[in-house]
Amino acid sequence: MAAAPVATIAPPATAKAAADAPFVFENVVAGGTTVEFAVSVPESFDPQKAYPILLALPPGGQDKTLTGQVMSEVWVSEGRKRGWVVISPVAPGGVMFFEGAEELIPEFLRMVRVRYQPQGGRYMLAGISNGGISAFRIAGRNPELFYSLTVLPGFPISRDDEAALGKLIAMPVTLFVGEQDNSWLKAARQTAATLTGLNGRVTLNVLSNESHVLRGLSSTVLFDAIALR
Repeated sequence: MAAAPVATIAPPATAKAAADAPFVFENVVAGGTTVEFAVSVPESFDPQKAYPILLALPPGGQDKTLTGQVMSEVWVSEGRKRGWVVISPVAPGGVMFFEGAEELIPEFLRMVRVRYQPQGGRYMLAGISNGGISAFRIAGRNPELFYSLTVLPGFPISRDDEAALGKLIAMPVTLFVGEQDNSWLKAARQTAATLTGLNGRVTLNVLSNESHVLRGLSSTVLFDAIALR
């Protein structure tokens, strides 16, 4: 029998310390690369139990500062309210999750699940902007890992990512995009049309008077979309 994977988590975190903080940063070694990640857990978190887990991919350069900012502004409050664990990885060495670091995600999740056990063995996946592009890349390569895909906004950026849309038809895919975000809106509409043509489960939400940063999108609406299975 193969040995169970052992995650090296630094700095050492107790369940109580994690539950008392809005979120903390930890790290694991995946594929020989140290991947830092922000994690938020419910106040009653028990590491022996399984939870709904959201893998949330950050926007921009996916650096630590922006990852922490988006955790605070978007994910933590509603996630804790719903009893979810939210995990948001930082691009290792500045290599984003659609520029090579996406290859680390399956091993990253295997290592992280030593401490944070996903309910049913799969994750909900979401991404913002570059995180949305990353989410399509990761979901298309590893559809068996995820219950649902939600982007705000996002689209498959390469021909290979577009070709992989056929692998996503079994999961709910939800796209949020601002009506003033012209190029991203065009790409989102094309993505929705392709998935519809494949008989996929896709919902496109075009938000009025919004541009690239969807400031009017409430956490309740967002989390409701993510939770669809």
